[in-house]
Amino acid sequence: MGEFLLPYDVVRKAVNPEQVLLSFLNTTDAVVAQTGHWSRTELECDLTSFETRAGRL
Repeated sequence: MGEFLLPYDVVRKAVNPEQVLLSFLNTTDAVVAQTGHWSRTELECDLTSFETRAGRL
């Protein structure tokens, strides 16, 4: 397995830093799950109970 790096400056200078970070995290999660032969359906969960009034975690 390799390392997954997202430099802080890439996020900080992005037009949409939240989208850059979420894209990186989703991609990293998918690769790690595939490499580890994890069941994606068993890993998914409902996080709506953690949402704030703003609709974010």
